[in-house]
Amino acid sequence: PIELIMNKKNLIMEFPIEMLQQTLTQEIVLSNPGNAPAEFLWGSAGAFMCNPEKGSIGPGKSTVISITWSPNAGKRNEEELGLHITGGIDQTLKVVGILNETKAEFIEKKVNLGTMAVGTEKKVTVQVKNVGSYPLVFFVNPLPEQLGVVISPEQDFIPPGETIPLDVYITPKFPMNYDSTVVSAKVRGGKLISFKLAGTSVIPLLQVQESSFPFGSVAIGSEMRLPLTILNKTSILSTLLLDLTNYPDFKPFIRGVVDEIEISTQDIPNEQEDSHGNQVRILSGGSPMTPFPSSGASIVSGVAEDQSLKKSRKRSHKNIWKITLLPNSTLVTDLIFRPTTPKQYNFRLQLYLQGIQENRSLNRDVTAVGLTSLIDVSDMVVDFGDRVVSRDPLSRISYFLETTLKNVSRVGVSYSIKELEEVTKEFGGSAPDRTLTTNNPNTASDSLISDIGKQIFFVSPLKGDLAPGTSAPIRVTFQPQSSGDYTKKLEIYVTGQPDPSRPYMTILCQGSGVFPRITFSKQHLQLPTVPLGITSRNWFTVTNNGYNSLRMNYKVSPNVPVPLEVSYPDGDEIGIMVEKIRVFVGAKSESPISWMGKIEFYDQDGERFCISISGCADGCLLTNYPFVRDYISDYGFIGLDEQPVKFLKKTEIAELRILESKRKEELRKLRSLERLKAVESKSSGDLAVAAKNSKSPRKGDTSSVVTAGERGTKAKSKLRESSHSVDTSVGTHSESIHHMETVDFDKITDRLHLDDTEVRFLLKWLNKNICRKPFDVERFPECVLESGGDVVVDCIELMCGKKIQFVKPNDTPGTYGDGNS
Repeated sequence: PIELIMNKKNLIMEFPIEMLQQTLTQEIVLSNPGNAPAEFLWGSAGAFMCNPEKGSIGPGKSTVISITWSPNAGKRNEEELGLHITGGIDQTLKVVGILNETKAEFIEKKVNLGTMAVGTEKKVTVQVKNVGSYPLVFFVNPLPEQLGVVISPEQDFIPPGETIPLDVYITPKFPMNYDSTVVSAKVRGGKLISFKLAGTSVIPLLQVQESSFPFGSVAIGSEMRLPLTILNKTSILSTLLLDLTNYPDFKPFIRGVVDEIEISTQDIPNEQEDSHGNQVRILSGGSPMTPFPSSGASIVSGVAEDQSLKKSRKRSHKNIWKITLLPNSTLVTDLIFRPTTPKQYNFRLQLYLQGIQENRSLNRDVTAVGLTSLIDVSDMVVDFGDRVVSRDPLSRISYFLETTLKNVSRVGVSYSIKELEEVTKEFGGSAPDRTLTTNNPNTASDSLISDIGKQIFFVSPLKGDLAPGTSAPIRVTFQPQSSGDYTKKLEIYVTGQPDPSRPYMTILCQGSGVFPRITFSKQHLQLPTVPLGITSRNWFTVTNNGYNSLRMNYKVSPNVPVPLEVSYPDGDEIGIMVEKIRVFVGAKSESPISWMGKIEFYDQDGERFCISISGCADGCLLTNYPFVRDYISDYGFIGLDEQPVKFLKKTEIAELRILESKRKEELRKLRSLERLKAVESKSSGDLAVAAKNSKSPRKGDTSSVVTAGERGTKAKSKLRESSHSVDTSVGTHSESIHHMETVDFDKITDRLHLDDTEVRFLLKWLNKNICRKPFDVERFPECVLESGGDVVVDCIELMCGKKIQFVKPNDTPGTYGDGNS
C-alpha cells in the first residue's frame, strides 16, 4: 500500500502575547518512503486550514504542509484533520489552539456625526477597553470604500483594564445617511464588538462672486492681483480644492493674513488663516518654493507634474490648494499672477468641492499674458535688516542701500517711481502706523511729505531716462527714529507699459530699528553640578549691538542663595573697538543646594538685559557622577579612622595620608613608651617588696617606685594629649598642611601601593599562619565586604593578642559597634 509519514502527529499552537496578526501558521513535513508516487488530500476543519490541501509526492520525496489557525467566534479551536492517501491508509493530525477567553467593548455605543459637507473631513475618537482578565488583540473590520471612513489604528494590543483610543476619519464622497453604518472589530479569543454612526452628508451651497479673472499683460518680475471671494451660505464646514497644477505662475493669497507690504515679491505663504478662522494651506508634498506657517481653514498646494513646462523649465510643479470655509463665512483672497516666462494663458479656474471634481459650478475663466520685461531690477527687495537707533535724537545716523534699474530692451525707456505709504510697527505696539509719503509720481517735488520728521525711507532719484543697455542706481536711505519694523513699497512706471493705471513693477523696502543692546551667546547658563566646597564655573559671550562704549554692570537676583563670582577675562568694557567679551560665572556652596535665578546687566539709561542661571551642589555620588567621571585624574576619595569618606583633590589626599601616618607613628611611640614605663614600674615594685620582706628597706628604692608610677601617669597623660591634638588637626585640615620632617613621604607612598602578587602572597601567608577565618584569595576584597569585616577583625585580634575594645559584635552577624558593617 501507499504510505505517507508525518513528522508530527500532534500540533499545539499559541499566539505570542503581543502578536498583531489575525492568523498563526505552523508547518509539518509529509514524506513518501515508498517507491511510487503518493497522492494526498487534506480535510480542513473548523478554524484550521491546510496548504496545500492536495497534491502528489514522488518516491523518496517530502513536502511541507502549512497549518493556519484563524480563531473566530463559533469555530472550535481543537480539531482532528484527516489526511486521505489514495491507495493507502488514511491518517489524522490532532491540532490544538490555545487561546485565553478575552472580553472587550467600545465605551461609545453610538457616535453622532451631525451634518457634514461632502468632501470635508471630520475626525471623532472612540475608546476600546479591555474588560477581561487577559491581554487581547483586536482587529477593525474593513468598511465599504464609498463610506469614506478610515479608522486608525486598525489593530492593537490592550493589556487588562487598559483603554486604547481609535481615531475615526469621515470624508463623505457624496450626499448620504450614516445612520445604518456599523463599525465592528474582531477580538482574538472574544466576541465581536461594535458601535454605530449617525449623521448625514450634504452638498454645501457655495458661491464665487467674481465672474472672471482678466489679468491682462504683466511683465516678468512683477505681479498682478485680482480678488477671489468665496461665500459659504450653509451652516456646515466646507472644503474646496483649487487645482493650479498646470499653472505654477498663479497662486492664491488670503487678503489680510499679513499686511501686503510685508510679503516680498518672491514669497507667498503656503499656509494662511484669516481673522474668522478660514485657512489656506498647501497640500502635503507641495512645492518648497512657498513655505509658510499652518493654521485653521486652508488653501493647500500639492505636487503635480506640469507637462507643458517640463521641457522649458526642466522641473515639475505641484500647485493644488485646499480651501476650508467655516459655516456661514466669507473668504476674501487674491489670485496672484507672477509670470516667470513670456506666455499667454486662457483657462478655466479649477475650483471644486473636495471629492466632487465633476461639479464645475465654481469654475471661472482666467486670462493673462506674461511679457518680457523692458527693465531689469537687481533687487526687488531692499532689506536693511536690523539697524541701531540711538536713544539720543542728535546721535542718530542714516543707512544707505542701492538697487539698480537696467534697460534690457532695444529702445530708450523713461521711468518714474511712486512712493507708497510707509508702514511702521513699533515693537510692543498693537496696530501698524501708516504715514503717507507721496501722492503724485510725476514730479520730483512729490518726494516731499507733510511731516518730514516722520519719514523713514528716502528714495533718489524718483525719475530718469535709460538708453538701451544702460543702468541707473536707485539709492534708498533708511533713517529709523524708534525701535520697530518699517516697510514701504515703491511702484515703478515706464513709458510704453501695457496698462498705465497700474505699476509696471514694485520694489519693497524694509528694515528694523533697534535701540542699542547687548546679546548673549546663550539664554540660560547652566553651571555644572559639583560636590560640596568645590567651585563650579561656566561662561558665555556678550555681544555689543550699537553701544559706543559701555562698562558692564550687573545685579544678581535676590533669589540666588549662593554668592556668585563674575569675572571678565577680556575686560569689562564693550564698544566700537570691542565687539565681544567673555563673562565667567562661578559659585560654591558648603551645603547641599539646587538653585536658579538671573543676572541683570544694565546700561547708563537703565536698560536691562537678563540671562538666567542655575546650579547645584550636593554630597551625593549619584548626583555628582559626571563630575567624578570627568575629574577622576585630579580628585579622589579618602576615608580616615572615625571620619566620614571625603572627596578631595589628590594633593590634599596625599597630605592627609602623610598626616595620618604621622599620627599613627606618634601613637605607636607613645604606646611603646607607656609599656616600657609599666615594665619599669613593675620591676621597681618587686624590688620594694623584696626589700620589705628582708626588713632592710632602702629609701632610694621606695622613692624609685613612686617615681616610676608618676612617670607612667605622665606618659598616659601625654599619650592622651598627643592623640587628641593629632585627631583635631586631621579633622580640621586646611588648604596648606605642613609635612613633618620625620615622615618619609616616598616610603609611605610605596607602602600604600601593593601590586596583585604581593597582595595574594600576604593573604596566603595570613591564612597559613594567623587567621582562624581565612581570606578568599580569589575574591578579595569582596570576601571582606560579604563577611562584614569579620575576617579582618579576627586577623587583627590574633596578631595583637587581645580583643579589640571599640569593636564589639552585635546581634546581627557580620556587624560591629554601631551596627555598620
